[in-house]
Amino acid sequence: MPQNSTGQAGRGWLRRIRAVALGLGLVAAVAASSAAGAREPDVDAAKQGSRVAIAVPSGRFYPGLGEDGVGFGVRNFADGPRFFDAFARYGGVEVMGYPSSRPWIGPGGFIYQLTQRALMQWSPDEQRVQLANTYEILRESGFDDALYARSIPRTETDDSTSLADARAVRMGWMTDPAITQAFLANPIEVDSVNAAIELHGLPMSYPETFGPFVVQRFQRTALQHWVEAVDGGPPAGTVLLINSGDHYKDLLLGDSPVIAPHAHDDTRILDLRDDDEIYVGTVLATATERTYNVVDDALAEALRLLEGVPSAAPGLEAAAEVSAPIRYRSLATNVYATFNPPSRIAVSRDLQDERTEAVAAVLAHELQHLADFHDARYVPSETACLEAEIRAMTAEASAWSALMGSAGAENPQSALELMENARLQAVQAGSETVRALVEDGWAEQCSQHH
Repeated sequence: MPQNSTGQAGRGWLRRIRAVALGLGLVAAVAASSAAGAREPDVDAAKQGSRVAIAVPSGRFYPGLGEDGVGFGVRNFADGPRFFDAFARYGGVEVMGYPSSRPWIGPGGFIYQLTQRALMQWSPDEQRVQLANTYEILRESGFDDALYARSIPRTETDDSTSLADARAVRMGWMTDPAITQAFLANPIEVDSVNAAIELHGLPMSYPETFGPFVVQRFQRTALQHWVEAVDGGPPAGTVLLINSGDHYKDLLLGDSPVIAPHAHDDTRILDLRDDDEIYVGTVLATATERTYNVVDDALAEALRLLEGVPSAAPGLEAAAEVSAPIRYRSLATNVYATFNPPSRIAVSRDLQDERTEAVAAVLAHELQHLADFHDARYVPSETACLEAEIRAMTAEASAWSALMGSAGAENPQSALELMENARLQAVQAGSETVRALVEDGWAEQCSQHH
């Protein structure tokens, strides 16, 4: 249900520069577990193949197969990239493969980290991790012939004049049904074309036969469909995600120190913007207790704050259980956030410069609606609608009080903070005051939609 809410203040950890849209891809719809922070590394109960994941503060560490214990970690950094959250969202080890570099700062201040099948990229402007167009970068670097020798098709041209035209033309190149099915089976949202494009990018080639398998190249991935059974190969009909990250590593990184394995407690980022390689010290983010379907760092931080608010627990549990998409969206004026059954929560882009605590209070409201829906309390009637808004406003006020104190914001800096203070005061005044406020604000909406 629509509600007035907030956003978060922008943060500058390195340089603020304009973001470049990149991307990456995966294929299995697998969710990775989120690890709570730990002072000392603990062996994870789940083994990934023959390598054991170690829980470390703000992420996980993956030692190599040798006996020296060095490897690579995937972590969330305070006021910087939340690589572990992105790694989990995109399917973890089963989809992304193992991390194969430490984070590094590249031209323009973007921060990267490589896995076997992906290149993650963080933009200071957008405050989020995206997946890089690995195969597009390699093409622009002149490696199409080298990739072809590795059974990756050369790129086609489409002569399009717009992004929409390019999308229509290139999606028409998907002529292998098994590859198309694997393309759509993604860990963000199965069968969603938009989610599949977010992961894989648009096709860069038609499917092409290389001996016993067919390969189609995308901007961020390549999918390999085995059409013949061979000794030591997978069964015919299998579709695999090729290790595009390994191709990037072999062709572009060479002997770069970013791919040198390190100890589990080495959290430094390597700055490669100048001729001299500089290791930058970091501050780790506090890990969330649960894994959420969130891509914006500001919203992830707001959810982390809510984990310290007991009254928010039912909504957070529901969000983690159903992998509810929580996103910034363009909403109508004066609509701060919405819950759309069964699980989508949208927060207005207008709130991106608001205090994190205010964003958390807004989310507490919508998370209460989510919990109500999944507890079968979301009933289509005007009375039930008003009762749901009373519960949501009470949850919102409880979060605001827990995060800001019983008086709310001492010096409100925005209309949102003033509103949160007013709602807190209404809840503190008692149930009749809350009911009157809800009936005044939501009566028309509840009568129209229920």
